[in-house]
Amino acid sequence: MLYIERKYIFIQLVVLLMTISSVSMAQQSTIYTEEYTDYRTAQDLFDKEHFSAAQEKFFMVIEEIDNLQDEIRINSEYYAAICALELFHKDAEHLLNQFLFNHPDHPKGKKINFQLGRYYYRTKKLNDAIDYFEKVDQFDLSEDERIELQFKLGYSYFYKKKYEEAKPLFHQVIQTENEYYVPAQYYYSHLAYMDENYQTALEGFLKIADDPMFASVVPYYVTQIYYKQEKYEELLAYAPKYIEEISNKRKAEFMKLIGDAHYYLKQYEEAIPYLLEFRKGSSPVREDYYQLGYAYYASQQYENATKFLAKAVSKKDALSQVAYHHMGDAYLRMEQKPKARNAFKAASELDFDPEIRKNALYNYAKLAYELSNNPYNEAIDAFQQFIEDYPDDEEVNEAYEFLLKVYMTTKNYEQALKSLEKIKKMDDRMKMAYQSISYNLAVEEFHNKKYSAAITNFKKAQKYPVNKELTSESFYWIAEAYYNLKKYDLAASNYVEFKLEPGAALSPEFHNADYGIAYAYFMKSSPFEVIDNWENNDAVQSEHNELINQAVTAFRNFIILKDRVEPSKLQDAYMRLADCYYLLRNDEQAITYYNTAINNGSGDLSYAYFQKAESQGNLQNNSGRAATLETMLSKYPNSPYVLMGMLELADAYKILNQNQKAITAYKSFVSKYPKNANVARALSDIGFLYLRIQDYNNAETYALKVLDNYPHNKLEVEKSLETMKGVYEGRNDLPGYYDWLASRGYQVQPSEKDSTLWEPVQYAYDNGDCSELIKQGQIYIQQVPNGKEVINAHYYLASCYYESDRDKALFHYGEVINQGITSHYEEALQYAGYIAFDKKDYPLAISYYTKLEAAAINEENIRTSKIALMHAYKHEKDLSKTIEYANKVLNLTGLEENLEIEAMLNKGLAQKELTYYTEAKQTLKDCASQTKTIMGAEAKYNYCEILFLEEDHENCETNIMELVQQKPSYDYWVAKGIILLGRNYMALEDYFNAKHSLQSVVDHYEGKDQAEIVNTAQQLIDEIIEIESNQGEKKSMNEEEEDINFQNNLNEKEKSLFDND
Repeated sequence: MLYIERKYIFIQLVVLLMTISSVSMAQQSTIYTEEYTDYRTAQDLFDKEHFSAAQEKFFMVIEEIDNLQDEIRINSEYYAAICALELFHKDAEHLLNQFLFNHPDHPKGKKINFQLGRYYYRTKKLNDAIDYFEKVDQFDLSEDERIELQFKLGYSYFYKKKYEEAKPLFHQVIQTENEYYVPAQYYYSHLAYMDENYQTALEGFLKIADDPMFASVVPYYVTQIYYKQEKYEELLAYAPKYIEEISNKRKAEFMKLIGDAHYYLKQYEEAIPYLLEFRKGSSPVREDYYQLGYAYYASQQYENATKFLAKAVSKKDALSQVAYHHMGDAYLRMEQKPKARNAFKAASELDFDPEIRKNALYNYAKLAYELSNNPYNEAIDAFQQFIEDYPDDEEVNEAYEFLLKVYMTTKNYEQALKSLEKIKKMDDRMKMAYQSISYNLAVEEFHNKKYSAAITNFKKAQKYPVNKELTSESFYWIAEAYYNLKKYDLAASNYVEFKLEPGAALSPEFHNADYGIAYAYFMKSSPFEVIDNWENNDAVQSEHNELINQAVTAFRNFIILKDRVEPSKLQDAYMRLADCYYLLRNDEQAITYYNTAINNGSGDLSYAYFQKAESQGNLQNNSGRAATLETMLSKYPNSPYVLMGMLELADAYKILNQNQKAITAYKSFVSKYPKNANVARALSDIGFLYLRIQDYNNAETYALKVLDNYPHNKLEVEKSLETMKGVYEGRNDLPGYYDWLASRGYQVQPSEKDSTLWEPVQYAYDNGDCSELIKQGQIYIQQVPNGKEVINAHYYLASCYYESDRDKALFHYGEVINQGITSHYEEALQYAGYIAFDKKDYPLAISYYTKLEAAAINEENIRTSKIALMHAYKHEKDLSKTIEYANKVLNLTGLEENLEIEAMLNKGLAQKELTYYTEAKQTLKDCASQTKTIMGAEAKYNYCEILFLEEDHENCETNIMELVQQKPSYDYWVAKGIILLGRNYMALEDYFNAKHSLQSVVDHYEGKDQAEIVNTAQQLIDEIIEIESNQGEKKSMNEEEEDINFQNNLNEKEKSLFDND
C-alpha cells in the first residue's frame, strides 16, 4: 500500500513538473510571437543580408529589453555586432569584444574569434586574421565553417610566406570535396613544388588541370616539374600542345623549357626554334646565348654558332672559356683561321678547365704558326708557353718541331731573335735557326737603311756558322752596309773576307765582290770633288791615284766575269772604269771604255757620250768632241746632260773656229734655258764670236746684254768689256771706247780702296782660314758695300759659316742669290735651299729650290731641286704641288729605287687626302707591290684605310692580312693595320674579333708612338665593352615562382573564396 502511494506521489510530481513546463513554454512562445515582433523582423532582414536595416532593428530590440540576461537581447547584441562586421563598420571589433566581455559563457561567444578572423581576412589585414583564426576552437564550428577556417588561415599563412604553417591546413582541406578543394589543391601543390616534392606537386596539379580556374596555369607548372625531374621525354610529350594556352607573359619561358628538353636530349636542331622564340620574348643572359650557340655548333651551323657564342664571353669565367673553345673549332671548320686563332687564344688565357686550356693553347699555337701573319711572334710565345706548362705532354715533341719551324719562318725577326737568345742550350737546329733569323733581321735592317744595326746582326749570323753560305754572305752584306755608311776601308776588307770564305763560291753575290771592292776604292778617292791645294800636294795626288788604280784593278777583275754578272752592273762597271781612267788623265783608255759602255749598253747612255766628249776635249780632239756631243744631243734630247752638252758643243765649235755654228749653238742654249746661270757666259761668247767675224753691231748688242742684265757677273762683264773694246777698235774709235766706259760709270783704274780691302779676304780664302776670312770679309762688305767683289765676299762668308752658323750662312747665300745670276748663283741656291729645308722653313726652301730648278746646269742640282720641292710641298700640305713634283721625280732618269718608292708614296698619300680615292688606290697599290720596305707598309696601310672609308670591308680585311703577313714586318704599320682591322670588324658588328685584334696591340706593341697607338686600341676596346654592356645581361628567368593572378577567370562564387584578393 505504501508502495502504491509512493508511486502515485511520484506520478503526480511528474505531471506537476510537466504542467509547469508547459505553462512556461506557452509563456515564451507568447513573447516571440506577440511582444518581440521587432526581433523577428530583424532576423528576417539579417537572413536576407540587409545588414544595415537588420542592425537598426536589433538595436531597437536591445533598447526594448532591460534584462541584460534576456536571451532575445543577448541574441540581438550578437547579431548587431555581426551586422557591423558585414558592413565593415569600424566598431565591429568593439561590439564583438564587448559581447565576449558581457557574456563570456554564452554559446555564441565561441564563434566571435572566427567571425573576427573572417572580418580581417576580408579587409586584407592578414596578420590580424591569423591572430583571431588561431584562437578559434574548431570543435565549436560546423563542418563547413571548419573547412573555411582551414583554407583562409592556410591562405593567410601562405600570403605571409609562413609556408610550413600553411601546408597542413591546405592538406586538411583537400581531404574532402568542398568549395575550397580546387584552390587548396593548387596552393598545396605549389608548396610541394617549392619544397622540391615534385611528384606530390605534379599529382596535385594534374588533379585540377581541367578546372577553368587553373587551366592557363597548370601546364606551366607541370612542364616545370617534368623539367626539374629531368623527365625530358615526358615534357616533350606533354608541353607542346599547350603552347597556345600559355599566357604571353610566360610563353617565352615555356618555350625555353621545351627547347631545353630537346637540348638535354641532344636534339640540338629541334631545340633551336624554341630557343630562338625564347630569345625573342625575353632578355637572354650569357648562358642562354651559349646554349643557343652550342645548339647551332652541334647542328654544324657554324656561322650562327659563332654569332651567339660570341655573346656569351663578356666575363672571364668557365663559361667563356668553353664558349671560346667552341668558337675556335667553329671558325676552324669554316676555314676562318685568323678568327679561330683569336678564339683559341682567348680560351688558352683562362684557367678554369685545364684540359680546354691545354687544347686551346696548342691549337692557337699551331694556327699562329700556320697563318704566319702575327706581328708579335705569338706562335713562338704560344709554343714556348705550351712546352713550359706541359713538359710531359705527348704533344711536346711536336711543339718543339713547330717552334723550330716558327723560328725558321718568322717574319718578326727581332722578337724571334730575342726569344732565341733566352734559350741557354741550343742544339744544331736551334743554332741554324739563330743564324737564319739573325741574317734575315740584318737584311731587313739593311733594306731600311739601318746599316749599323744590320752590321751587328750580320755578325751574329756568324756566331753559329752552321750554314756556310749564310756565313759567307754575311761578310758581303757587312761590306755593303759599311759602304753605305761611307766607311770604305771596312767595306773593302769585308768584301775581301767574303771572297775568302769557304761558302762564298756558292753565293749569288760572289761575282759582285770585285764590283763592291772597286766602288769602295773609287768612292774613297772622292772622285769629281775639288780637293784643296791639289796641284801643289804630291802626297794627296799620289794617294788619290793609288785608290783609283786599285778601283781599276777591281773593276777589271769584275769585267773579266762578264758572262756571269748582271748586265746592268757590267755596263756600270765599264762606265766607272772609264771614269777611273778619266780621273787618272788617261783619256785614251777612258774613251775606250766609254765606247765599250756605249756599244754594250742600253737605255740612256748620254753620260757616257758626254764624258767621252770631255776626254776628247782633253786630247784637243775638238772635231771628235763636237761629233760625240752632236750624237748625244740627237739621241737623248731629254737627257739631263743636254744643258751642259749644248754649251760644250758651242765651245767646241768656237775652238774649231766654226763661228756661225758656235753662235747658233749658244743662241739655242739661251733660248732653251733663259734663266740658267750660264746664260751670261753664252751671251758674252756670242758677242765675242760676232766680234771675231767682224759683225760689230751684233757684237755690241750681245756685250751690252751682259753688261745691262748681269752687272755682277765679274768674269762675263770683263769679257764683254773686252768685246766692247774690240768693237771700238774695229771701228777705229778707241777714244770712243773710253768715253763709253765713263758714260757707264766705269773707272779706267780699279779703286785702290776696293783692291786693298779685298786682298786679305782672298788670301784668307785661298789658305782656308775661315776665322780670318769672316773678319776681313765683314770689313770689306761694310767698307765697300757696292764693291766689285761683294758677291764673292758674301759667297766666301756663306761657305765659312755653313759648318758653324747656318743662319748666317743662309743670310749670305741669300745676298748672293739676290744679285741675280752670277757664277755663284746655282751653288748659293743649292746650299740656301738645303739650309732652309733643314731648318723646316719650307716656304723659303720652296722659293730657293724653285729658282734652282729653273737655273741649274748641274744635273744633280736639277734632281735635288725636284726631290726637295716634292718633300717641301708635302710638309706644307700643298697636296696638288706634292703630286706635281712627285710626278717630276718619277720622271727622272736613273732614279734610285727607294726614291721612286718615296715619290709614289707621297703622290698616293696626297691623292688620298684630296679624296681622289680611285687614283690613290692605284698609286698606293703599285707602291706597295714594288717594295717590302717600311714605305711599302705605309702605302699598304693607307690603301687599306681607303677600302675602309669606302666600306669595302671584305677587301679591307683581306689587304690588312696581307699587310700583317708582309716580310719583313714593320711594327708601327702592323699595329696601325690591326687597329684598322678592329675598326673594320666593329663596322661588321663582329665585336669578338674586333676586341681580340685590338687587345693584341694593347698587350704587345712597344714601338713608335707606343702611348698613342696603345691608347687608341684601348679606347676602341672600351667602346666595344660599352656596346656589349648595352646589349648585355638583363634580368634572367625567375626561378622563384611568383603568385599567379587567376582572379579574372573566376565567377563571383569562386572569387568569394579569395576575399582578401
